Amino acid sequence: MDVGLWLVLPGILGGTCIAVFLAWLNRRPSPPGPAKRSPLEPLSPDMINMAHIRVAGIGGLGMVAVCGVIAIYVPEIRYALSIGIALGAALAAVLIVYRARAERPGSDGQASHPNAMLSLDDRGSTSTTDLHRHTGEQSIAVA
Repeated sequence: MDVGLWLVLPGILGGTCIAVFLAWLNRRPSPPGPAKRSPLEPLSPDMINMAHIRVAGIGGLGMVAVCGVIAIYVPEIRYALSIGIALGAALAAVLIVYRARAERPGSDGQASHPNAMLSLDDRGSTSTTDLHRHTGEQSIAVA
């Protein structure tokens, strides 16, 4: 026989003996009639609370990814997440339309150029017509 078999054989025999002994200890006389099972208690939310775990680094990115997968595959969370995304998008659209109407260029006496999200032009330099409109004086623009 091979040497490996001699090393594994005592473990197999010992495991079998322990399994037989535990099965013998676990036997109980069964009560007459059908077996009654107690209902399972629902899990407490504190049991899976991960609110105090810091999300940082690569491990945190993996944890966020797993939370996203769980949120997609658990129906109750998926529905709540879908409703939240839809209502958030609707609110964003309403705010964009409201602010676009409220901040029309030229409506409050400012320059007639449109507002820019990224201010790439030089707002400090104004043309002569803008200076005349704001200060009431005629001036010469020097290039």
